Amino acid sequence: MTSEEQLSATAKLPTLADVARHCNVSIATASRAFRNADRIAPETRERILAAAAEIGYDAEVYAPARKMRLGSQGRHLASYAIALIISPAITTVNYYALLFRGVAQEIEEHGYTLIIKMSTGDLAALPVEERLPPILARGDVDGFLIATGDFGLYEAIMRHPLLKQRPRMLLLGRYIDPTSGRIMPGIKADEQHGAYLAVRHLLELGHRHLVRICHPYYELNWNLQNRYLGIVMALTEYGLNPETHLHTYVDNGELIVSPELRSPCYPPPRLDEEGLKTHPFLGFLHEHPQITGVLATNDANAIQSWRVLTRAGYRVPEEISIVGFDDADPLLNDAQDNILTTVRIPLVEIGRESVRQLIHQINDPQQEINDTVFSTELIIRGTTGPARQA
Repeated sequence: MTSEEQLSATAKLPTLADVARHCNVSIATASRAFRNADRIAPETRERILAAAAEIGYDAEVYAPARKMRLGSQGRHLASYAIALIISPAITTVNYYALLFRGVAQEIEEHGYTLIIKMSTGDLAALPVEERLPPILARGDVDGFLIATGDFGLYEAIMRHPLLKQRPRMLLLGRYIDPTSGRIMPGIKADEQHGAYLAVRHLLELGHRHLVRICHPYYELNWNLQNRYLGIVMALTEYGLNPETHLHTYVDNGELIVSPELRSPCYPPPRLDEEGLKTHPFLGFLHEHPQITGVLATNDANAIQSWRVLTRAGYRVPEEISIVGFDDADPLLNDAQDNILTTVRIPLVEIGRESVRQLIHQINDPQQEINDTVFSTELIIRGTTGPARQA
């Protein structure tokens, strides 16, 4: 059946405009009632739904015809669904779980449906047209939240005729479109200032040689490069040469616990007596005995560093201090108190704000969306203390 035939078949049935007219409200208000959206009083919604039932209006009758008609005009029928593209580590890593919590809470409040698509590294090997699941390939979403550094799916979205114009929002990262050179708008944390606060805290405690733990591709990671700027700023303020007082340890998996984040090229870390004898991080510290402070990539990385160091006989923080980054994972003592000094990223609120801004962009596509930067905060607990004396 053509779109004209479907429209003709529904021409004599009550329309949304009829419902709005019956209730003396705008069509937009009537539409919000059926979407269970916010910005409408409960009594108004109930009155509109009751009127629809009374005159026999059925929104589903019009959906197929409207979708075809709008598609022919280069537009799409709102599905009130948002797709979240996120790392598979959402199931095991608190960082992603907290982001997801914020996204899910805000989407629920706006009456939208959340569609989750895990981003896996093998997508890039597939032809672009095979990377999208059917629900995305049909164009049945209004916008995208990107919470992964794997842009295989994003590239497929950008090339898809139905999806390339849909609003997109990036969470805690940076992506430059290789074709247009345009930077995707996103929600970010001020990681540069967070790293600055962490280093200044250690310097105030008397530490003068620090090691930052990085993954192998840290020079390509925008967030880690921003942190580096904050580290350099703090060291420079204290009159210390970063090339002399900052050491970089490249973690190839020995300080990573989650299998989703560890390269399959490297076996799980061994923390038994035999494993500690050959642990690369301990070897690095033996080669640089002047180091008294550790700047971890994230909290999970800091906790694994603490395990390695304490099992090797180091006393934290008496002999070496550790600072995490994100405040997503607790390091619990015997009293079940979190003792990890870290930099807090407001992950739940970042997730919520990403949804608010994406929905704003969906409702007003002409509105320009700029980056939003959330403040970070140093949380001082028990893994940092005065530097040991030589």
